[in-house]
Amino acid sequence: EIKNLYNKETQNIAPLQTIFTISPVRYMGEGAHHGQLNKATLLLATDEICKTTGTDYFPSYEIMMDELRDYRFYATDMIHPSDLAVDYIFERFADTYLTDEAIRTADEVRKIKKSLSHRPLHPDSEEYEKFKQKLSQQIDAIAKKYPNIKL
Repeated sequence: EIKNLYNKETQNIAPLQTIFTISPVRYMGEGAHHGQLNKATLLLATDEICKTTGTDYFPSYEIMMDELRDYRFYATDMIHPSDLAVDYIFERFADTYLTDEAIRTADEVRKIKKSLSHRPLHPDSEEYEKFKQKLSQQIDAIAKKYPNIKL
């Protein structure tokens, strides 16, 4: 089970579980009807695989089509999910499969990655040096706690 993925005592990764999903991106390559037929085929195949192997299915496509039907949840191309939709779907995934600790760690890593992409206005300033030192401490803390995470 994914919720038991990390074993604190041994700091080893437990065996992984396969989770299937169907992309929430609308396929319009050969028209809307053909795209729906392709999604239906994928859904049927995935359902059969999950039934026969005992694997899980996460309904990202269904969340997009049923819960996030409003066009504000689509990007300007009206095909791809908007950032708001992606965040909502990921939140549902995290609530289903991740522990609270894993969610907190993911948030920490996301903040660190955002900080790493920061472009300073004054790279020679004392303030930026403090920023870099604090960031380095955050990276060291994550690396010490989770040596398998590489930043």
